[in-house]
Amino acid sequence: APACDAAAETGGDGAEALRAAAGAAYADSVEAAAAANQPAPDAPAIADRAFQLALALNGIPDDASLDDAPAARPRPAALRDAARVIRGAAAGPVPAGWSADFRLGRALGLAGDLAGARDAFGRVVEDEGVLRDGRFNAAAIAGRAWVLAAYEELGFAHLRLGVATPRGPDLDAAYRVFSHLAVECARETGPWWRAKVGLLRVLVERGRPGDFELAELGLNDLLSAWPDLDEGKFGVKPKVEALKERVKAKKGGGR
Repeated sequence: APACDAAAETGGDGAEALRAAAGAAYADSVEAAAAANQPAPDAPAIADRAFQLALALNGIPDDASLDDAPAARPRPAALRDAARVIRGAAAGPVPAGWSADFRLGRALGLAGDLAGARDAFGRVVEDEGVLRDGRFNAAAIAGRAWVLAAYEELGFAHLRLGVATPRGPDLDAAYRVFSHLAVECARETGPWWRAKVGLLRVLVERGRPGDFELAELGLNDLLSAWPDLDEGKFGVKPKVEALKERVKAKKGGGR
């Protein structure tokens, strides 16, 4: 695997194939070591490299959210291979602060396995004590941006699953996540903006009496109070534009 990886860095027409081969070989080797109860001590570093390769192969930025996952992925198998490496790495010792479930949630979600991503991020939220008796625990995210990111990604996983199955529990779960973030995060920060828009997206899709009207009112209020929205800082404008189009479609009888 390292040889394929190194060869790919030289570029050329076969670079992508070599990167894909490296990712698959990394997955095979780490899985085999875990199955033999001899986990590789460098497995976490291998997992991070495999995920980096998978993102590059699919043209996905390193900091991409589940909410920005592309509809088409040229090499989705690379993301699934990265998930295999991460699972294998979790079988052995990992460095302090290295969360297999956080990485697994990202790899699965970006590969299109939203249910798997939801479950992985849910484990992070539980393990890190983000919720206590259903209430948001701000102390759990103090100085730990990755824990906050996991909770936010959990909301997006629920939202995307809920859009696909509106009668299921996911839209209510997404609403709870975004409600906590909108209340607890500092105003006009990235998580606050995404949560505010996320709440409106849930209301548009959920279909309970009064939800759609509340979404329209909330959207108008948001645009009135912040006509420039986030001023391009956090990528909110495309989400709001898409939401406006969705509202128009719903008013016109669309589903």
